Amino acid sequence: RIIWKNQIYLPIVEEKVIVAKEKAEIHEKLSGSETILVVEDEETILDLIEVVLKQSGYDLITARDGQDAINKVQGLEGPIHLLLTDVVMPNLSGKDLSVEIRKRHPETKICFMSGYTDNAIVHHDILDENTNFIQKPFLPSFLLKKVREILDRKTI
Repeated sequence: RIIWKNQIYLPIVEEKVIVAKEKAEIHEKLSGSETILVVEDEETILDLIEVVLKQSGYDLITARDGQDAINKVQGLEGPIHLLLTDVVMPNLSGKDLSVEIRKRHPETKICFMSGYTDNAIVHHDILDENTNFIQKPFLPSFLLKKVREILDRKTI
C-alpha cells in the first residue's frame, strides 16, 4: 500500500488586506458624529437613510413630514448640523421647512432630496440654483459622500 502526501504552497496575498484597509479608511473619511435632521415621507427611504447614516456614526433626528420635524426639534438646544429633507411632502414642503429650521438654527446646512431632477425643481421655482440636492434614488455611498461634503464646507 502506497500513501501519497502532497503539500501545496500558496503565496501570501496582501491585496485583500490592502483593500480592506482602504475600505476602512474611506468609511472613516465619510463617517461623522454631527446631528442630522432627516425628513422623508416615504418610510422605506427614511429607513434606508437612517440605517446608512447611523452606521456611519451620525446622530439622527427623523421625521415623516415638515410639521413632524418642527415638533421634534421644538425644544432642541444643541445644533442641527444638517437638514436632509425631501422637497415635496404633505403638511409643509421641504423648502418651507428649511426656512423654519433656519429661523431657530441659522447655522444649519440644508440638502434637499427629490425623485424629480434638480433641473425640473429649479425650472419650476421650487428650489433655487446652487442648492445642495440629491436626486432619488441614490446609492448609500453617494449619500455618505454628499453628506460629508456638505458638512465639511465652511459656508452654509
